[in-house]
Amino acid sequence: MTTAWDAATVGGIFPDPDWPLDPYLVWADMSEFAGFHMTAGSAVPVLFELGTPVTGSVPTTAAVTALVNRCVRANPLNRIRPARFGTANVGRSELPVLCEAVRAGLLARFQLGLARGERDIPVPRELTADFVVTVPLTDRLQTIGVIDDGCCLAHDAFRSPGKSRFVAVWDQDKQATDDPIYWDKSIDVPYGVELRIGAVEALFTQQPAIGEAAERAVYETILRPEWGMESRRHGAGVLHVLSAANERMIFVQLPGETVADSSGGSLGVYLLDGVRYIVEQTQILARRERREHWTTTINVSLGSIAGPHDGTTIIEAALAEIASDGKVRIVLAAGNTSGKRVHGMRSIRRRDPGRFDVMVPPDNPRESFVEVWLPAHDIEGTLLDPADFTIVVVPPDGSPSPKIGVDQALRLVAGSGAQAGVVFCRRVSQGKHGTMMLLALRSTRVRGETRFAHAPYGVWSINVSSKSQRAADVHAWVERNDLIVGRRRPQQAFFVDDPESPYVDDRLTLSSIANGANVIVVGAYQMHDETVADYSAQGPTRGTARRGPDFLGPSDESAALKGVQVPGFYSGSMSRMSGTSVAAPHVARWLVTGSPADKQFELESSGSSTANTAAAAMRAGPETRRGPRNPETVPAIRP
Repeated sequence: MTTAWDAATVGGIFPDPDWPLDPYLVWADMSEFAGFHMTAGSAVPVLFELGTPVTGSVPTTAAVTALVNRCVRANPLNRIRPARFGTANVGRSELPVLCEAVRAGLLARFQLGLARGERDIPVPRELTADFVVTVPLTDRLQTIGVIDDGCCLAHDAFRSPGKSRFVAVWDQDKQATDDPIYWDKSIDVPYGVELRIGAVEALFTQQPAIGEAAERAVYETILRPEWGMESRRHGAGVLHVLSAANERMIFVQLPGETVADSSGGSLGVYLLDGVRYIVEQTQILARRERREHWTTTINVSLGSIAGPHDGTTIIEAALAEIASDGKVRIVLAAGNTSGKRVHGMRSIRRRDPGRFDVMVPPDNPRESFVEVWLPAHDIEGTLLDPADFTIVVVPPDGSPSPKIGVDQALRLVAGSGAQAGVVFCRRVSQGKHGTMMLLALRSTRVRGETRFAHAPYGVWSINVSSKSQRAADVHAWVERNDLIVGRRRPQQAFFVDDPESPYVDDRLTLSSIANGANVIVVGAYQMHDETVADYSAQGPTRGTARRGPDFLGPSDESAALKGVQVPGFYSGSMSRMSGTSVAAPHVARWLVTGSPADKQFELESSGSSTANTAAAAMRAGPETRRGPRNPETVPAIRP
């Protein structure tokens, strides 16, 4: 099949130099939304930040105002803090209207997520008098929230006769099975279904037996047998580490496509909704039980890789605002990306271009993405002009693309479909500082999907040139490769280093949702010798957002004995869990229990630009990256 590069025709959403745009939206338009697996009339979710119209902005039309107002009202969770951010479903034909809303200043920015189910706008629940338990006002309520995959709610650690420790479970998956007995299309959630906790507690009373056979029957009864599959037990390990805190729990089941999504783009939409849901359910419980004060600690052991890595993404800004008053504590896994060849950096100037080579394997079922980020300033502090930079992409067959400048987009076409796209935007929705170039590649898996073109596998070269005499540190990230979950995200694309001019390193590899302020970021260490795990992602961030993880948590017993032992998905079984996924809930549990043995380790401000000891350990070389010896070296939590 003949392939050729051509200039992309993008209907109504072409990069505007004055306003931020999501490059993934440009790619979606170029590729006919091939990566979304949806029909032409389907809606897509967006994550947005509200703006403030300024003098000189594009006049607001009635259609633009109406769409923005609908986005704000569309999701009942948008009324839960924070007020500046929200999620909504938008029709594909309405996306250019959202771009107009950005130009008009009604939206500061927006970006795409993966398609989700859509329902009528729910009416907010009124808290009636009979809903509140008539007991005297008490002092404090704590809950634990988990946003993950696979909820082991039938395990004996989370139930007693006729009772469940879960106060709420929300399955966000649009494919989630709905039934009138155990699941409810609640007015509190805009998509997916909520578990009827009372019905499950009645089921526990009727079927009190525990063990794998009995618990499998429970999951089959509530129509979730897939939660017990070996590839779906990640959330169970997280829950078991947190179970010792002995507080009531709220679980958000992410959509299967989001857990397995190779782009990472959809996580922000579901994560923001999930955090707000946990906050709302905690507030409802506090009012119902007449608690004067409440707190919730939310563990997220998932993440993505690419992004600006400076704390300015929409989801990082939203999480920082949600967690700004201490009532909501959000604990994030740093990521398992060290040694995975997902980050590279080159210093580029005139007559000194830089090349990033990325290997895309065959039979990759998902799209691959590489983000190349120019800084806002050069190394001497002077503002950079993105117009000084150009990019040339060379596919595995060696046929280079034309030069691509700022505010341009090209695609590689085979037949009538796009195999790859290159988008160079001056301002992007993903961050507030710097400029992003996006290389987007379709799946390399030939079998199965025949409607769309497939990208060639092999080494793709991204050549970045500058006509400026000043050097600029240009960073690149591959999105998303075996970050947390493992089997559901197999290793995909990675950078191929140049032995004569090395550029691949493990710095700036924190999860792209874990670079902001007010959240608690957790790296991993081995318990045997208290050394930092070799896979644990490292700081610093671009700019001064943070220096690295705030804490280290246990993730492996030793180099020879990987993982820590946790109860299995079913009662009576045991399993091992490794990675920052298991380190994070150790820290979250400590935050809830305030274990006296660990009181010596005090939190530092996540948004501080001063060095913290965890970051120093994570940036050190392998021979000196020691784990916790005392609170003056590395803050750590012991199991």
